[in-house]
Amino acid sequence: MQKEKSFLTLVKYAVLWFLGLMIILPTVVIVVVSFTDKSPKQVVRKSAPIYAEIPAVKEVSREDELIDIYSYAYDASGRLSRGDFRLIAKFEMLQADWNAALTPLVRGLRDPNMVPEDWVRSAGGYLNEVEIIKVKMAIIVGQVGDPSAQSIIRKISGINDQIFIAWTGVRQAIAAGDGDAYQRYGMRAQGLAQEKANVAGPILRRLREKVGDKAVDGGIERELRELARKVGM
Repeated sequence: MQKEKSFLTLVKYAVLWFLGLMIILPTVVIVVVSFTDKSPKQVVRKSAPIYAEIPAVKEVSREDELIDIYSYAYDASGRLSRGDFRLIAKFEMLQADWNAALTPLVRGLRDPNMVPEDWVRSAGGYLNEVEIIKVKMAIIVGQVGDPSAQSIIRKISGINDQIFIAWTGVRQAIAAGDGDAYQRYGMRAQGLAQEKANVAGPILRRLREKVGDKAVDGGIERELRELARKVGM
């Protein structure tokens, strides 16, 4: 009986020793790893966010704002695509270049000291510029997808074609000293300019509703040219 108790006591101690060893061993392993690993990894505890994340507000670019403005100004069938807007912006910048090229012709004819031969010579250079612009505008017309906007710029481009013919006639009439032809082509150019103003009038009015005087003081043109520079239009 005494031997049985001694044996059970030995077994109990053996079990306790084994359990103690199982507890100690992981600690030893962890300590060994921590000393042998030169760059121990830190355990990062991530806490759940207290508040739900607020979605970021998408910033509306100035180009997107201009797309909305021009969709309204050109009475587009829907919101203009970015491609259509950029084509129309190019068209408008070309129209500004067109006006700049024709202005010296008008100014020269109003000059009381104008020498016909000098005017004819300088007009030839300006009309060459105008013809190049005219071709570029016609190409853009064929690329615009929105039917309403395309219809408007097609009318303007067609009137420009006739204006170019009229100014070419004015130059030839002055070169030939033909007063009747000069009057005829001059009146034709003047009438076409008014016709184009009638087509462009509603666009300008709607632009002014959106951007105010920038529509007429060159502000919107400067914005378009700056945008063209940034995006490589």
